[in-house]
Amino acid sequence: MPCVSAQGGVKKSRTETVVMFNYSDSQAMCQTEAKPATPASEARTDGLQLVEQQMLLREEVCQAWESRLVKEAMSLEMAQFIAGMAKWKNFWTLTFETEKTADVTKSLFLWMVKELNKNLFGKNYTNKVGHSYFQYVAGIEKQTRDVYHLHVLADQPINYDRVHTLWGKRCGFAWIDGNLRDTGKVVNYVCKYICKGGQLEVYKRNKPFFPPKVKPVWWKDEVDPNLVKGGMLFPLA
Repeated sequence: MPCVSAQGGVKKSRTETVVMFNYSDSQAMCQTEAKPATPASEARTDGLQLVEQQMLLREEVCQAWESRLVKEAMSLEMAQFIAGMAKWKNFWTLTFETEKTADVTKSLFLWMVKELNKNLFGKNYTNKVGHSYFQYVAGIEKQTRDVYHLHVLADQPINYDRVHTLWGKRCGFAWIDGNLRDTGKVVNYVCKYICKGGQLEVYKRNKPFFPPKVKPVWWKDEVDPNLVKGGMLFPLA
């Protein structure tokens, strides 16, 4: 299954599909200036006109990209894809106590994914489930205080206590809603990062997942709404 990045590169992968959507990269493309060639003679006037037309076209495309309607249309299309991708079971908010770069934010999230998989299937978990036993969508964006945070959707039960312990000690604050009553609303909330210049990281399995035969005590296929009201709040450790 191919691995597609915002930079347009395609890498071969046998077990996973991870897609990165980075609106800021597209903005940078629009900001690149076309450099018209200098005509050596009057006979090259047509070539100069062609370059000018290309520059005008680039400007029009960039203006369309910047328009709110285009951004909203992209967000809606992505939300429809994600809503049909899986039956989402939990929603996380992960914050940082100190400032992190976007790359470090992504790296720490992937570390959390790895730790949750190791906790359930052991250190050689990739031989059993590939990249991760749960599919996910992670939105990365800066808060008003200019520090990155994440909102994550996952389609399988996770060890809430493990998230609390690990993320709390190393990063900051974790909040998890294990009783999603309005999945569509949460999906739209995550996908809004496309409009706001953030990033989306999407992991979709290409083969069925079978839960462990012996399930840990924290594994809950269905959550009792009387046990989780409005989410599970985990303070900084």
